[in-house]
Amino acid sequence: MQVVAQSWLVLQLTGSGALLGLVAAAQFLPVLLLGPYGGLVADRAGKRRLLMGTQSVLGVLAWWHWPGSGARRCTRRRPPGVSRGSCARACGMSAACRACWCRC
Repeated sequence: MQVVAQSWLVLQLTGSGALLGLVAAAQFLPVLLLGPYGGLVADRAGKRRLLMGTQSVLGVLAWWHWPGSGARRCTRRRPPGVSRGSCARACGMSAACRACWCRC
């Protein structure tokens, strides 16, 4: 779904089939370049150790990107009766802080 939406957006913004092809090629370029190296590592490394390492990295990334975790935690609360957008603009909050703070 993301590929279709991205392709449609590029075509709507530029109207160029060449740029659409360039974006599609660039999207799959990392897989083409890093795939053989990943296969080499998977064949030579121990499966358990490799899976533990990749899942640990993914777990850390998931924790880091979770809106309420780590440095992105916002402790302010929106006053009752104030809309989310006007409150965030009035406080001059960053986009990361607005994402979790304005859910109240």
